Amino acid sequence: MKTAQSAPVAQGISRRSFLRDAGLAAGGIGMLAALGGCSPQKSEAGDKNPETGKERVTTELAIPEAKAPEKTVYDCDVLVIGGGFAGLAAA
Repeated sequence: MKTAQSAPVAQGISRRSFLRDAGLAAGGIGMLAALGGCSPQKSEAGDKNPETGKERVTTELAIPEAKAPEKTVYDCDVLVIGGGFAGLAAA
């Protein structure tokens, strides 16, 4: 009994490897674009302290002017804490 011979496999890139490599390249470009937002940014008001008018020594966040309440009470039927898969599904 004869066995069927398969056609020779063409040397080169397969569809699967092309899609894998294209996905990796797109992910890499996406990561580089996301990291562009991590660079230090100048504020529109400049880096001066609004109270003294002098340059800031560090790049800390501005201190909020309003004090937070000492106690916060929420009255609700259902409270969803967290933004994971279960929290988003529950919301």
